[in-house]
Amino acid sequence: MNDDKVLRLIGLCRKSGKCSCGASAVEYAIKRFKSKLLIVASDCGESTKKKFLKFAEENSAKYVIMFDKYTLGDALGYKELSLLSVDDVNFADGICKCVEDMEVRLNGENEN
Repeated sequence: MNDDKVLRLIGLCRKSGKCSCGASAVEYAIKRFKSKLLIVASDCGESTKKKFLKFAEENSAKYVIMFDKYTLGDALGYKELSLLSVDDVNFADGICKCVEDMEVRLNGENEN
């Protein structure tokens, strides 16, 4: 359920123009400290994933690895998308909150 909420937030972020999509735009956003949250598709290429996670860590950007390229792309009107930078602190905080709630719920289910 919360992953639907995350996808809706991502879509709203895109409509408001507060995100960067694709490798070069995301790299620019991270290096200019615009990126508040990096979202990497789980099936992104290993070298690309490693490169952008390193960029995020070097520039103190949060990141999360979730969704596949097609799910992430579909939420933003693309066929597929591997990288997304959320450039607004409020959208980033909302997405992080949903992701944290998902992790807590999943951890709670594993204990039963």
